[in-house]
Amino acid sequence: MAGKRHRGWRTFLTNKYLKDKENFFVEYDPEYPVKYAIFITEEEWVAFVAQRRDENFKKVSATNRERASNPTYAYKKGRLGYARLEEKILDETKSDATSLPPHVLWKEARVGKDGTVRDDVQHIYDECETLSQR
Repeated sequence: MAGKRHRGWRTFLTNKYLKDKENFFVEYDPEYPVKYAIFITEEEWVAFVAQRRDENFKKVSATNRERASNPTYAYKKGRLGYARLEEKILDETKSDATSLPPHVLWKEARVGKDGTVRDDVQHIYDECETLSQR
């Protein structure tokens, strides 16, 4: 949880202070965000900006952005999220269990609104089910 928050914080700083409206990195030196001085020192800010401007970082970022834009097995539940999806399934089934097996949750996250499951998703689920029985 802390890691996700920290990643979100870094993304927020990058988008707000280091990128323009077209989502390109700005060429000028961004101003130190005094508003967030309790969270990041000036030295940390300088290191952060340098790290984000590094060509290796930009290359990895572009690769990851491209990969994430076209997932093989797309998540179909919008903003529901895995935790609330799991709660919803457990409530609907009136189960005493506190959690679902990961492969069951993964499959349910990829079921369309009409209730259909793609064949490739079903195939992966069946393989996971077989492996979990061992």
